[in-house]
Amino acid sequence: MLLFALLIVACPSLFGCAEGYFNLAPDSRLPRWFTLPEGLTRDKVTLNETEYIDHSVFTLYEGTGYPPQGPLLWSHKLAQVTAERQGATSLTEKTNENGGFDGNSYPLYEVMTANGIAELLEYKRMEPVFYISDDSEIRARLDLVSTSK
Repeated sequence: MLLFALLIVACPSLFGCAEGYFNLAPDSRLPRWFTLPEGLTRDKVTLNETEYIDHSVFTLYEGTGYPPQGPLLWSHKLAQVTAERQGATSLTEKTNENGGFDGNSYPLYEVMTANGIAELLEYKRMEPVFYISDDSEIRARLDLVSTSK
């Protein structure tokens, strides 16, 4: 019994536990890390983000499975990219008594870098949905170079 308890405690520190699951909004463009196979269009794919402490794993699936559906309902995985997280930023900087962001700090922004390409993710409200932001003002405030759509 003690061994079982130790395994439960040790596994998250050895392998990492996902902190959150998010889906790219259907009306948002894909991150530049992904190229769609010929014959597929943006409306025929779903992108899922699994967030860990210092990185996120983005998985592109053929088919749609916008929340609350999960990956088992999508037809198949097309690609997967691991991106380095730089931490969420609120440009309104409203913090709560515990030092975290309060409920009115949205939108939150986070820079993710994969394969040398930085993308700006936007979380507009507290929900499991994110967007890719090309807003030049926000990118400038976060010291990111402009990108073309």
